[in-house]
Amino acid sequence: MFRLLAALPFFFLSCLHGAPLTLQDCFQLSLKENPKTVSSRMKVKEAKEEALIEKAAYYPELKASAHGFKWQTHNFLELSTIPPGIPPNILPSVIGPTEDYGYLVSAKYTLYDFGEAKERYLAARSKKGAAEFDRIRLQEEILLNVAIAFYQLASYDALVGVAQKNLERTEHHLKLVQQKRDVGTAPKSDLLRAQVDVAEAKLNLVRMESQFEIARARLREAIGLDSDIALTIQAERSSRSQPEEDDLLWARKTAYAARPEIKSLCFQISGRTHQLKAVQSTHWPKVTALGTYGKRDSDFLPEEDEWLFGVRMEMPLFTGFRITHEEGKAKANIREAEANLASTRLKIEEEVHTAYSKLKEAFEVIETTSVQVKDAEEGMRLTEERYEAGASTLTDLLDAKTQLLRAEANHANAEWNFEAAIFYFQWTQGILSDNLCRTHS
Repeated sequence: MFRLLAALPFFFLSCLHGAPLTLQDCFQLSLKENPKTVSSRMKVKEAKEEALIEKAAYYPELKASAHGFKWQTHNFLELSTIPPGIPPNILPSVIGPTEDYGYLVSAKYTLYDFGEAKERYLAARSKKGAAEFDRIRLQEEILLNVAIAFYQLASYDALVGVAQKNLERTEHHLKLVQQKRDVGTAPKSDLLRAQVDVAEAKLNLVRMESQFEIARARLREAIGLDSDIALTIQAERSSRSQPEEDDLLWARKTAYAARPEIKSLCFQISGRTHQLKAVQSTHWPKVTALGTYGKRDSDFLPEEDEWLFGVRMEMPLFTGFRITHEEGKAKANIREAEANLASTRLKIEEEVHTAYSKLKEAFEVIETTSVQVKDAEEGMRLTEERYEAGASTLTDLLDAKTQLLRAEANHANAEWNFEAAIFYFQWTQGILSDNLCRTHS
């Protein structure tokens, strides 16, 4: 509900000024409204807090305690030889009851641990770096999903227009058939067939309008908006140019340098390496300085001093091979991350090639369908003239109309598929977020 209220002013201003949302507007909204962005930011915050937790080992640890007891216990102390003149029952069997009050301040500081604290802190820092690039990866995916949903909506908007034009043509053809029927030059079967064709055109328009609403809902979901918000878009076509082989070479180079998955895995490898070093450092002694000071006696406000100061050294002699197995686990984690990095590089290579091929195909489809539309329009015009002159049949007219409908639909799809292919190509290079920042800088 809060996100809905936060987005309403933006949409109110857009409607007030008659400005539907552009793709850049949708990008900006998705980075603010999509719940996944909040989730990714919280993961980064979690990793940051974990790094600060590990950093706490660099500081002394201070504690304060206080107690107040009343106790009694059995006296286990016995004299094996009683000195002369001492009564045999001089030692009581029970000590107490007595009161015990005190307060204490203690401090502990690790003087040297053979780098364990340092390596654990660096491992946590690397985890934070990996979380940052995981956030960027998720942001790139959100932007890609928004772009695809945006151009799908634009495509169905164009297809609705194509379906409306097709309905107008079929109704015009029905009038031609009716005129011929009125003068007795067209059989009743042609009239019935033309009426069925009009009904099919209306049904096709209903389907396209339904797909348009579905695409609108998908765009809302990709942005992260509630269904209560009316959404209209303003899609613009970019300048088209033939993709070149140099574009592929540059994309591969850029992807290896910019894809957040690679950077995240590099941080993971670094973090797991530091984790291995931290485990290895536990083989060695840990030197800790200790100190306590306080007051303790049987009065509620104690006055007797109690203190301790010194140095303690601890070194594991046998832990049931726990440290050895922790080392093995850490080494396996490193090899796993290295294998994931190699696999990710291969996957990115495939994605870049696929995106380039789709972009090239989309460009060629636009060129082809553009010619098909022109040819189909001319064929439609000639067939209508021939039908009006009685030189063509209704079948010829309907076939020409179907070819024109198919050509127009293919061309509308091709134009917006090309725009989506551009953003998919940018996503495979890991530069969608960078382009968005440059656009709004």
